[in-house]
Amino acid sequence: MLIMSFVNDDRLLQWDYNYFACTGILQISQDEVEGIDSIISELLARYHGYASDKMILKCLKQEMPYFVESNHITVGLNAFYVCSKLFGEKYDFKKTSCMHKG
Repeated sequence: MLIMSFVNDDRLLQWDYNYFACTGILQISQDEVEGIDSIISELLARYHGYASDKMILKCLKQEMPYFVESNHITVGLNAFYVCSKLFGEKYDFKKTSCMHKG
């Protein structure tokens, strides 16, 4: 039942294994959304269509440290789930990996 609530409610996101959060706790500007999208695009181009949660987190820490700190993103899974919520329509997110759709 909990999974159905999670799937059907855009305000909920997975945060870590067996942990869920509300999108309202996140502080993300449109510029940050565009920056994250750029990071993912660059990783996918560099690594032949593949980016892991750890790769994304490493780049976020280097290029957007304020975003990481202000949203309490501490592990790769946090970054993975935030990105999957933001860009689930644009990229495929499966088992801590991000890939091009299709």
